[in-house]
Amino acid sequence: LVERKSHNLKVVSSILTVPTFLYIYMTSITIFLHLLNLYIPFIILLVYTLFFYIIYTILYYFILSYTTYTTYSVLYYVTTTSFPYILTIPINFITFITFTTFTTFYYLYF
Repeated sequence: LVERKSHNLKVVSSILTVPTFLYIYMTSITIFLHLLNLYIPFIILLVYTLFFYIIYTILYYFILSYTTYTTYSVLYYVTTTSFPYILTIPINFITFITFTTFTTFYYLYF
């Protein structure tokens, strides 16, 4: 059972990396177009920021409900094999917030 749940967590957390890279890619394109003086509205950036935030939130709560039964099992997963996979969730959120703030300041001040 533990082995199966560990595998499920790996699968779900690997799904989380896809929207992260997609968001970075879309943000990069938006900045690049902005540099070419093709003024893409700031609203577009806000729309897909919101869209990805919703995806992250859904996936995050899905992972929590999918992998935890009790507080004991949470501690168990954190201290065993699944630890690196649980760690990818906050890393994705940090990346998400960093890119959001960077692009926001870029658009406001440049």
